[in-house]
Amino acid sequence: RQYVDRDGAVRGGLSPATRARIGDLIEAHLGETLTLDRMAEEARLSTFHFAKMFRVSFGLPPHRYIGARRIERAKLLLRLKELALADIALSCGFSSQSHFTRAFKSATSTTPGEWQRGH
Repeated sequence: RQYVDRDGAVRGGLSPATRARIGDLIEAHLGETLTLDRMAEEARLSTFHFAKMFRVSFGLPPHRYIGARRIERAKLLLRLKELALADIALSCGFSSQSHFTRAFKSATSTTPGEWQRGH
């Protein structure tokens, strides 16, 4: 349940246990398609209510949060300099290297290759 306290701060969101379970689910399945329905089912909430509570709990809508986590995972893999960009793209849930490059550049203002050379 969500409410605004007298200071104007939004309170509520997912319970700590549910938030942890959803966070673990996302991290374990970053390389796969993770639907809103699947996460809502895991949280035992309707899709609509889950999306609202997710945003309160994580600070972003589910799809944006998952995208940000995929970019962070890609940065870790890029630092290792052991995998090809296409392999990193697929392991982080991007459909292709070009999709990965567009998303990465949008998030970081640099391409994965440029970022990798700089780190």
